[in-house]
Amino acid sequence: MFKKLNLVNNISVALIFLISGLYLFKYSGIYLGHPFFLSVLYIMLISGFIYLSDKLPWNSLKFISEKILIIVLSILVLGALGWVTFMPRFGNVGRLPAIVDWIDRFFSNRFPYNSPITPSGFPFLYFLAMPFYFLKNVGYLEIFGLILFSIAVIRFSHSVKETAIKILMLLIVPVVYYELVVRGELFANAMFALFLLIITEKYLDVDKINLKFFLSAIIFGLVLSTRSVVGLVYVIYILYYFRGEIKNGIIFSLIAIAVFILMLVPFVAWDYKSFISNGPFAIQAFLAHLPIWVLLAVFVFTIYAGLLVSNIHEVFF
Repeated sequence: MFKKLNLVNNISVALIFLISGLYLFKYSGIYLGHPFFLSVLYIMLISGFIYLSDKLPWNSLKFISEKILIIVLSILVLGALGWVTFMPRFGNVGRLPAIVDWIDRFFSNRFPYNSPITPSGFPFLYFLAMPFYFLKNVGYLEIFGLILFSIAVIRFSHSVKETAIKILMLLIVPVVYYELVVRGELFANAMFALFLLIITEKYLDVDKINLKFFLSAIIFGLVLSTRSVVGLVYVIYILYYFRGEIKNGIIFSLIAIAVFILMLVPFVAWDYKSFISNGPFAIQAFLAHLPIWVLLAVFVFTIYAGLLVSNIHEVFF
């Protein structure tokens, strides 16, 4: 997996461990001390561990099979479910309270974006969370994301070795544990967006405008109505997937954008002034702390990436 010429895998692992090192640097500085030393040590040890695992003779390890790895993933999901069910939320991250307060306000006929906890997601994120809200634990949303990740690992792995290394990666990155203990929803949000690509790749014919086409475009619009970063993912994918059927790609995109707008219209009509001052666009712009030229540069690069990629694995990268 990690040969010198396999730049995609090597860069991916490097980015994952860089992000993990940043998480460790921040939170070890708060809770443990020695943040620089621990972050560097983590990156060195884990990088060595992953690259050594690549050298293992997986084919001769008869006790490791796809069924065993599916059982391991199931145990991980059940362990995460137990943690979210019985352990209290840790830290001061406000994403779960923001979701709960948004839904509370929605059902009590108060404009949900006037929450003092500043919910930053688009409306469909909160509708996705509602089944778990009624179960009295919005943290289950992250478990659902973990289940989607597990299915994706099995679906997009070509060998036992590849599946095993992906599971190892899941186990050793602190970001996943962070999302579980603080009851975040970003991991689940990303998995909703990426899993939709997997389904589309399998079932949608780009040259046919039929019921599957319209349903797929509608679902794209709904998932787009979670966070704005999903739009960057979908720009890359649509440019890649519809490059041979540009007209169908335009129709697909217009349907998705129309659904996205329709999800916003009721909230604009509900309280226009509050939507402009406290709505998702205002909050996301405030939290991003990025000048407009950076956002434009990212968007241009995203279009370039969409024109450049040649298969679904490059899209994921």
